[in-house]
Amino acid sequence: VPAFVIAIRVCDELGRHDDLAALLERLEPLRGEHAVGPGVFTVGPVELALGRGALALGRLDAAVDDLGVAVDAADRAGAPGFGAEARVRLAAALLERGHRGDQDRAAVLARDGARLVRALGMTAWSDRAADVEGRLRRTRVPELSRREAEVAGLVAEGLSNRQIARRLVVSERTAETHVQHILTK
Repeated sequence: VPAFVIAIRVCDELGRHDDLAALLERLEPLRGEHAVGPGVFTVGPVELALGRGALALGRLDAAVDDLGVAVDAADRAGAPGFGAEARVRLAAALLERGHRGDQDRAAVLARDGARLVRALGMTAWSDRAADVEGRLRRTRVPELSRREAEVAGLVAEGLSNRQIARRLVVSERTAETHVQHILTK
């Protein structure tokens, strides 16, 4: 089992997607297990490797499912390093998938994963965690204020800036400013 997990990591790094897909099939029946070798050698929950492989292959729903299981499995096993890796990878998968609520969930996971990475001194993961956090900051859509949401609703109804100004009893310039802020956000 550890050999399959390590092979998945190598294939992912080398971009060997055909081999990666074959390895995922071989590892699939071992869900729920931890990849443990002789002595205390471990390479984490099997779902961590499955999720990593699915993410590399663009199978985002499978990646999100498996990496979510990996986070829980690592936490239950008291393996914070694998938990940190799973959180960072899951945040990246959610960000890439982009379903409703994914960005908020990714933000929490990225923050928690980065905190674990720093606390554990996982220098190899520092850049990856920072990269995911940076991608989140760049893609984060600011929320509209209550007034901006109201103006956006009027724009959606097809009202002009002048009509919006009359409806809200504000100047046309104020209505234009609200519309501009909405477009910027």
